[in-house]
Amino acid sequence: MKIAISGYVGTGKTTLGLALSKYLKEKYNIDIEPITMTFKELAKKKGMTLEEFQLLAQKDPNIDKEFDKALLEKASQKPNAIVATWLAVWLFKDADLKIFLTTNLEERIRRLMERDNMSYEEAKEHILLRDKQNHDRYLKVYGIDISRPMDVAHLILDTAYYSVEDELKVIETTLKQKNLLPQKE
Repeated sequence: MKIAISGYVGTGKTTLGLALSKYLKEKYNIDIEPITMTFKELAKKKGMTLEEFQLLAQKDPNIDKEFDKALLEKASQKPNAIVATWLAVWLFKDADLKIFLTTNLEERIRRLMERDNMSYEEAKEHILLRDKQNHDRYLKVYGIDISRPMDVAHLILDTAYYSVEDELKVIETTLKQKNLLPQKE
């Protein structure tokens, strides 16, 4: 089983990917590896800030292409995988379930303030800048308009209104409806 999870910064992609992997293992004994490599991690490995790395990626489309290729190659080597990244629902074409996460700007700001120890203004500025940079870059590099997840996603969840546990239940129901999980528990 292959699952793609996408969404903007602060929507809960990594959190959900890790939780879903654990849930499917515990409840259905399905070993499904979460693949959650992020641009932030890659920037750190290169000794750069995320902002510096984003600017570099704007100038060099090969950065995105290599990053996404590595994610997809890693996922393709596994019988079961969850890919949680900005473009997963667009690039992970053979995913059995494509989930797009969304939430309002205030909730995203709150999450970034908590996760990355930012002030309100820093978090807001960071989110708005990343949204714009990534939208423009993905449109240029891949021809993908990330503001239109409804064109490719099977499921769109607003994470402001659901706990992770609630999200897992919705996903479980969807997986059952797609005959990807046993109907009986």
